Amino acid sequence: MPRTPLQRRIEIVAMATDLAEFLGAAFGFNLLFHIPLLLAGILTGMTTFAILALQRYGFRPLEAVIAALVGVIVLCYVIETILDRLDWGQIGLYAVTPLFPRIAQRDLASSK
Repeated sequence: MPRTPLQRRIEIVAMATDLAEFLGAAFGFNLLFHIPLLLAGILTGMTTFAILALQRYGFRPLEAVIAALVGVIVLCYVIETILDRLDWGQIGLYAVTPLFPRIAQRDLASSK
């Protein structure tokens, strides 16, 4: 149990972060599979417990599942980048010479 006010605030922040992740996953299931939000929340909880159950086999299986999920996200970004037919010359140019509008330059230079 948290003893100090700082520890209580840290616990509240951790719970808020967990809630945001849970809701994000539930909304993701809802948007991807068009299932009701309540069912998506239940599915999110079941998936979370299934992934956490891997801890009984050690940290490596849990790490492998998380790495696979991150890998799927990376693969999706790569596919989207390829399908978008980007102008790589422009990307290279502005990667080394950033362009800021006048107002942004003023804001960047201000000490406020």
